[in-house]
Amino acid sequence: MPRRLGRLRYEDPCLEVQLSDELPDCLRTLKPEGSVLRDRFKSLQKRNLIEPRERAKFKRRYRVKYVEKRAFREVT
Repeated sequence: MPRRLGRLRYEDPCLEVQLSDELPDCLRTLKPEGSVLRDRFKSLQKRNLIEPRERAKFKRRYRVKYVEKRAFREVT
């Protein structure tokens, strides 16, 4: 059992597989799917080089201010 680096356990990503009716008749015209960066990141997590982590949630630092411009005020 591999040791854990962080508090989360590594989960294998689900494999993206095309069915036989989705494949083109010529394999040369087959378009690559997936992301090389995501695959590399998961590989580093699997080999315990970096810790498995959740996606960071976007947090706004400040509230958006709505300002009414003078030109808009003259039209209405």
